[in-house]
Amino acid sequence: MNEEPLELSETFRHFNSLMWQIPTWSVGIAVAVIVAADQIRADASSPWGAWATEVRVLILLFGCFLLSVLVAVLHRWRAFQAASTPAQLPIPPFKQRPPAESLLQGVSCVTAGGLGGFAITHLLASPWPLVGGFALGLFAWWWLNRVHAAVVEKINRLRES
Repeated sequence: MNEEPLELSETFRHFNSLMWQIPTWSVGIAVAVIVAADQIRADASSPWGAWATEVRVLILLFGCFLLSVLVAVLHRWRAFQAASTPAQLPIPPFKQRPPAESLLQGVSCVTAGGLGGFAITHLLASPWPLVGGFALGLFAWWWLNRVHAAVVEKINRLRES
């Protein structure tokens, strides 16, 4: 098997580097938001007083929003990276592409869904919204993978024409 190594453009490697930073950003935001929400106390000495639960939920939902933005950015970066290759990438020796960028997208989707579910769980005092949040994150991951596959197919059709 004397195949020449694939030359990837600077743009491709740039987006690859950025995509690998998304899980770190996601976990960092999630941890910071959870810690910040935990610092809000509902006792009489707290400036938040009776609004402590609502403030916690707003902090958690803001974190969910930030993670959703990261998910959208990662989706765009995957499309830009797919468009930056001169041709369709060859299939590795195991006949299956390494799904790293898809798994990165999945981690971000599930983290965002879990954080949103945690916010609603905190408000309703029921564990089911947390399960629903994770399920929503998994659904978003599946849907974004389908959208990405369609984008890559369109890019490949444009290359062939």
